[in-house]
Amino acid sequence: IYAPEDGKHLTEIENQLKVLIDNGTVEYWHKGKLLAGSPWLSETEAKLNNAQIVLPIVSSNFLASDECNKWLQMADKLGKQIV
Repeated sequence: IYAPEDGKHLTEIENQLKVLIDNGTVEYWHKGKLLAGSPWLSETEAKLNNAQIVLPIVSSNFLASDECNKWLQMADKLGKQIV
């Protein structure tokens, strides 16, 4: 979960996890992977529901975002491990 303004931080995390992603140890998803015209709400809810770990990129942008806080609260209610 990240605020759109924090996209550069997402790229940094992707780079740090690249070896684990490439060898299949880690699979990740974020809303930037949504295809245009896809049902973003239901797809995001499904991905969150199936997640084992939720890694929010916490920043002042994140804290100011009602959308980010909504997704984080949903992850917490689902009992997801938030790191």
